[in-house]
Amino acid sequence: MPTSEVKVEDAINPLGRRQSARIFKIAGSMMRAQEVDPTNLEVLLALCVRHTNELEQAAALKYLYSWL
Repeated sequence: MPTSEVKVEDAINPLGRRQSARIFKIAGSMMRAQEVDPTNLEVLLALCVRHTNELEQAAALKYLYSWL
């Protein structure tokens, strides 16, 4: 394989790491926003969705019940 060719896995992996780091940063910001205002419905719903996407059922339900 010529050195100028790039494998798909080599191109995707750094992108995945950057996106993952960004998601964790955003999640931290949402957690801080929820601490500041525990009644912020947008933040509660966003946290519920985040935990649902991560398959964290107990945490997702906690934020869903708070949102309701």
